[in-house]
Amino acid sequence: MDYDLDCSRKGGESVLPLRRREVGKYIFTTSKHLSMTEVSKLKKSGVTFLYHIIISTVIITFDHLIYYVLKLIQRYAAVALTVEGINTIDIEVEGTGFFTNMVRAMVTTININSTYSVDFNFTTCLPNPREPKVSSIPGIVILYALALCFLFMQAYGYRLRRKIASVFYPEQEACRISYLHAKILHERKTFAAFLKELVFRRQKEKELRNHITFRGLLSRKIPWLTNTCHWLLPDKRSCHGCDIRTRQGITFVKCQNAECNALFCKECFEIMKGRCFVCDKQNIR
Repeated sequence: MDYDLDCSRKGGESVLPLRRREVGKYIFTTSKHLSMTEVSKLKKSGVTFLYHIIISTVIITFDHLIYYVLKLIQRYAAVALTVEGINTIDIEVEGTGFFTNMVRAMVTTININSTYSVDFNFTTCLPNPREPKVSSIPGIVILYALALCFLFMQAYGYRLRRKIASVFYPEQEACRISYLHAKILHERKTFAAFLKELVFRRQKEKELRNHITFRGLLSRKIPWLTNTCHWLLPDKRSCHGCDIRTRQGITFVKCQNAECNALFCKECFEIMKGRCFVCDKQNIR
């Protein structure tokens, strides 16, 4: 602010107060509100923060889910089977021949009579899960809450860092302010030079929109119906320059020419120095 006042006293151009489209772009270190640039960075960091929260939630959920599945297996799969039986084999040889008698004499002593017992025990293969520690969840929530606080305080931390740097490096701070002042003036001059083409292009877009939209068709065919029932088909007012929509705190200026329906916000109208570029097509070309 002091640099801007010095420039004004020396006959230079002043950049303060900032215009509406510049307020959200540049950061006021003494303001308690975040600028659009800071909000944009906050949103990007917020997406990363939300991504980590989702991952942590999924991990904790699956941890508990796997525990309960293993617990069900441990409870209902504890099966122990014992299979017992007796094997009896008797061999009889029938007949009256020589070889029959010889074979009968050999196998009559072979009589198998045995018992068996087989154990199937699945309890040794069952899992033994340990219940997840629920006490760690509040700690995780507190850590994420602190991270969220730091996320919102990050922009103010950057402001404080710049303030500290300006104290220890005043020469660089002066160069930075001078560069920022020159940049704002350059952007304003560039926008003023581009505004003529921009206004003409917006007018062409509005004329084309009036030919292809339903409201434009009604306004051309049945104009009295459009004027009477304008609340059914509202016409969204916007600036022919910056294309800002109607909202609280925005003042629109209508062209004084009765045949021209161009609207301009107060800032664009001041940049055009009170002239309507839609009517003055020679200046646009």
